[in-house]
Amino acid sequence: MGTLDAYVRAHKDILDGRVKADIPGIEVADGVWVGKGAEIHPDAVLAGPAVIGDSCNLDAGVQIGEYVVLGTGVRVRGEGELERTVVHDNAYLGEAVRLRGAVIGRSADLRRGVRCEEGVVLGDEVFVGEDALISSDVKVYPFKTIEAGAVVNTSLIWESRGARSLFGRGGVTGLANVDATPELAAKVAMAYATTLPKNARVVVSRDSSRAARMLKRAMISGLQAGGLNVFDLEVTSMPITRFHSRSTNVHGGISCRLSEGDPDSVIIRFLDGAGADLTEASQRKIERVFAREDFRRVRAADIGDIDLVPRALEQYAVALEQSVDTEAIAERRMKVVIDYSYGSASLAMPNVLAKLGAEVLAVNPYVSTAGMLGYVRSEHAGPGRCPGHGLRRGPGGCDRSLRGSADADRR
Repeated sequence: MGTLDAYVRAHKDILDGRVKADIPGIEVADGVWVGKGAEIHPDAVLAGPAVIGDSCNLDAGVQIGEYVVLGTGVRVRGEGELERTVVHDNAYLGEAVRLRGAVIGRSADLRRGVRCEEGVVLGDEVFVGEDALISSDVKVYPFKTIEAGAVVNTSLIWESRGARSLFGRGGVTGLANVDATPELAAKVAMAYATTLPKNARVVVSRDSSRAARMLKRAMISGLQAGGLNVFDLEVTSMPITRFHSRSTNVHGGISCRLSEGDPDSVIIRFLDGAGADLTEASQRKIERVFAREDFRRVRAADIGDIDLVPRALEQYAVALEQSVDTEAIAERRMKVVIDYSYGSASLAMPNVLAKLGAEVLAVNPYVSTAGMLGYVRSEHAGPGRCPGHGLRRGPGGCDRSLRGSADADRR
């Protein structure tokens, strides 16, 4: 084919039937082929001619115009618009991405609102931040990073690969299985383990989501490879994780959870031996080890062990009981409405509240990933109303109404 123009033209000729070729997939409409395992939302528009590869995922509002070819495992988020574009395997296209006459490389990551004009070519594993604009005929070589809001008018060829900060606000965040992959989780855990003494102990927890479970298991492997022993708290709230991170024989903690407000993103939170979030200096130390990949790899005999924390909930409940005046609270015979938001606090709080003599009405009182993802805070729950109920404070109503976040770290 020789040139990029010839490469794009070859796809067009095949879709127009000018070249005999075996197009994979099933022709679901005139000129539209869909591969095995592809998930296409009913509100997505496929104009064609186009090819949707195996295991692709197209959200509501996506518009696939003429001469679009998607490789295996491509994900296109809501309101994306593609026309005369070739996208290679496992690329991620965020909300409202606009692509016209572009070629997108394997495992490229384009965030919300990115625009690529005619003739743009992005290499493999290129990252493009939100609302960036790539002007016509710009070529971006593999592994480059384009920051959010950037306007790129010239090709990026010889520049070194951009290094994004590993830690953000609250911890390491990213889209599950796009940014926050098992490979990343294992490496971050090894970097964290390298900053701690060999044979140190850390606690690890997660919420009920599959993404958090996947990442937690990868992180446990990384911690063990670095010679740390792991206390697995399983599905546990952040306050309990912080509590056990302060134990005398523990050096820190890690918790994997869905990001609040974005069910496709996760956050990995790192704690020190006092149960607090890591300081910026500690974060930079982990980032330096991670960037150099200067991980401590112990001998097979020194690989860390995994244990469960015996009576983890009971220990937390007893400590919490000792920090308040339970008799004074019991004498008031309070009526309380608590919205657990389908979070892991519902596993621990009944043990605590049972000792306070309060009359408790629980809302969303069990752990549910589907419940967390679909949970919408009522716009009508004001300071004078209990969440999700018609009860009012005062005589005949409830004395307190509480609504906690899913990780129980805020209310």
